[in-house]
Amino acid sequence: MNGFTLTPQEEMILRMAHKSIQDKRYVYRINAVILLGTGWSYDEAAEALLLDEATLRNYVKIYQEGGVEALSANNYKGSSAKLSTEQRIEFDTHLQENTYLTVDAIIAYVVKTYGVLYSISGMTDLLHRLNFTYKKSKLIPAKADAKNQEKFLDDLQVIEKTRVKTIPFYIWMAYIHSIIRCLPMVGLRKAKTIS
Repeated sequence: MNGFTLTPQEEMILRMAHKSIQDKRYVYRINAVILLGTGWSYDEAAEALLLDEATLRNYVKIYQEGGVEALSANNYKGSSAKLSTEQRIEFDTHLQENTYLTVDAIIAYVVKTYGVLYSISGMTDLLHRLNFTYKKSKLIPAKADAKNQEKFLDDLQVIEKTRVKTIPFYIWMAYIHSIIRCLPMVGLRKAKTIS
């Protein structure tokens, strides 16, 4: 025994809260209090829930001081932003006008411009908060230029006359196409919101 017991009414309230809460962090807290309040020892509950005894004692203390609401409260407070609102707006505009291939390059820009150092994960989180997402490279066709196309056709005729005649033309064209393939584009793009 651990010296902590629940009345049948308290246990019923905790079980109802357990079923209604979606966030698993709070469900584990309620589980711990129910187990400890129904006769489990701290050792048994710690082994069953894969938590340490200090955490379980803390959950019981939170419950005794504030009830179910305290067990399911999120008291996490994030740190203050490193960039001011004006700087974030300016940074957002800069990213929309310029393409960066890596987060490291963006971090270097922020250090140079604002004197603020972000970690890679911190910068990634900031980019997500600004609705930027990484876009995998795609092949984008080059713009057609009539003179270059005519030159290519002339060159192709010369190549056709000089190529080995045992290679079928369509295989040769696939080879030529692989040489003049489009250039990949990589970078950040503002995510589009769907209404």
